[in-house]
Parts: sequence; C-alpha cells; structure tokens
Amino acid sequence: MRVAFVMRGALVAVLAVVVSSVGLPGAPAGADPPTPPPLPGVNQPGGPGPCSVTPTSTTPAPNPLAGLARVWVYEPGGSAAPTLTGGTCNDSQRPVLFVTHGFPYDPSIGCLDITPNGFQLVDNMVSNGYIVVFANYACIPAAWWDVDAGFQHGVTMTSREDVDRIGIWGHSWGGVMVSDLAKAAGDRGWGDDAMWLGIFASLDPDNPADLPDHARVLAVVYQGDTIVANADSAVLFNKFTDIPADHKRFVTVRSDCRGANPCPPGQVADHFTPSQPDEWSHLDYYGTVRNVHAFSTCALTNTSCTTANLTTMGTWSDGVAATPALVTSSP
Repeated sequence: MRVAFVMRGALVAVLAVVVSSVGLPGAPAGADPPTPPPLPGVNQPGGPGPCSVTPTSTTPAPNPLAGLARVWVYEPGGSAAPTLTGGTCNDSQRPVLFVTHGFPYDPSIGCLDITPNGFQLVDNMVSNGYIVVFANYACIPAAWWDVDAGFQHGVTMTSREDVDRIGIWGHSWGGVMVSDLAKAAGDRGWGDDAMWLGIFASLDPDNPADLPDHARVLAVVYQGDTIVANADSAVLFNKFTDIPADHKRFVTVRSDCRGANPCPPGQVADHFTPSQPDEWSHLDYYGTVRNVHAFSTCALTNTSCTTANLTTMGTWSDGVAATPALVTSSP
C-alpha cells in the first residue's frame, strides 16, 4: 500500500482546511465556516513533545541482510521532560519505537524509495521521548525478517536504546508484519518491561499471534477504507487471544466533514489517513497519534490503560465535537 511523505518540519503545522458553509447546519449567511479541531498542545496526548528530533546519522544505514533496504534512527534531545514517556529528553536510556510502512499503492513509487522524512508520527514520537527506528524493505518479496534485520541493526546505531521498553508500529502491509516482528523481538528478550503494538489498517496475515501476555495491542481502522476491509483487521485483532481484554483496543476512526460534499482532504477516514502528511488533520492528531500515545503510556507506566478516552476526536472552532471514534475490545 502507498505511503506518501513530505519534507521534515511539518510536526506542529496544522492543515488549514477551508470548507464551504453550504450544507453546514446552523451556519448563518456570510459567517466564516468553522475550522476543524486543532493540533493538541505540547505534552498533550496527540500533540508534539518538548524534545528535539535528531538523526543519528545524516545518511541512512544499509540493512545488512536486506539488499538495498535502509534503516534510519532518530533520537530525542534537550533537557525538557516529555510528560507522556517520563524522564528527560536526553536520558542515557530511552524507550524505542520500531516503525515500518505499507506497500506503495501507486506503482510508480518503489518501497525502497520510502523514507521517514516528513512522516509526522516519527517526528512526533521522537519529540515525545522515543528513539525511533524506521526500516524500509523491497516489496517483492515483502518479508518481515528483512524488516526485523533492519530493526536489529538500528539498535546498534545508538547507545541509548532501551530495548526492554519497546513499541512496534506498522501500517497496511507493515501492520501485517507486526505480530511476527513482535514475536521475534520477544524471543530476543526485547520488551520484557513494556511492549505495545500499533496495527493500522492492516490485513490478516493468516498466522497465529504469539505475544507476551503483558503486551498491549492497538488496532486502528478507518471507516471509509476501500483498500483493506475493516473486518480483515478485526480477524487479525481477534487472534491475540492470550492478551487480556483490558490490554487491547480496536478503534474505528470515522470521517468528519460537517456535511460538506465532497468531504475536504484530511476529513475523510480512509486507508491512507495515517500516511498522508499533506492531509494531516484531527483524524491523525487523535485517531493516529493520540491513540498511539495512550497505548505507549499505558505500556510504559501501567497507568491509564482502561481510562484513556480514545473516542473523542477534538472540537471544532464553533464548539461542536468532532465525530467520535468507535472503540471496542471485541470487534
């Protein structure tokens, strides 16, 4: 599936979506149309953190076991305190988030051309105190063990990685790989203190999900996804039978365009919502990043695991709540 990227630096930029007041209930003639919910503030769930974002190298490292595939590592910097992950940005040991992407839906885009540059989830998680390891791969074949080799190499690129506290995030085909990547990580002893998985708009890989029982599992689907059926993601989610119900959530993010027809970019919940930085909006601030923050904080601190509100999607400028997400532990 396609993943689109733009240049780094858009971490705190809010997409200005201008929609017509035609069809917006209650909008008086001549009034400015309401604007979508803004990016949450620093150290708030869904918002940026206080840390600087620094690559460990100016060029990506080659993946030693996967041909032309490459690995990127980013570290948090500065002396501020990232509330969502604890400690300070420049701690000698920081938790690690491993990230991989989906197949390009556009055949003109090759998997090996996919990079994390401008990928807001990467920047956001580093700014909130995570070391992030991003590994790409050749799409044919798309083998999870190539990505795993990239992850293993990535942790050798910094001395600050705390592999006892890890998250693994994947979108689409990358999400298919997540359970195998987590199993391999657990077999190495990674994630002994904290492990959480983020599986976004993913297919079912047709294999059992074997994880430590302390792992947390977050699956997110998008109501208007025409590439991967929400039901396919539910099949995968329901294979995590050894994970207690209060350690996993299945979230359905819904479109939110206040009656505009057609829905403006950024307000349609579809397969590419978590990977379209030029359409970054409240569906991402809340439906992608806030949910990731909730599960990573839960795994790291064992708090807010059942009380975090994953349904709210922010509030429009006129005080109207955005269309809430649907949340369950048994889809």
